[in-house]
Amino acid sequence: MPCSDTHQLFKISSNISEDKPVTMKTMMKALYNMNKLKLEQFSTPHPAFANNTINFIVNSYGRVSGWNKLVTKIQR
Repeated sequence: MPCSDTHQLFKISSNISEDKPVTMKTMMKALYNMNKLKLEQFSTPHPAFANNTINFIVNSYGRVSGWNKLVTKIQR
């Protein structure tokens, strides 16, 4: 993961969690934002179809839940 992407991941996490414990939903929001911002992931699940399935679920859930507003907030 490039250094700049690591910095962005911490920025995303701090904007999402806001002093709350990190939960699976927080991690899903971070992954959703990383995908939308085209950031490189630190590691990916194997086999490849597992990564594609996880991304599909997270992106679908994120769109329905209105997480696009988080992407806009983070880009500022």
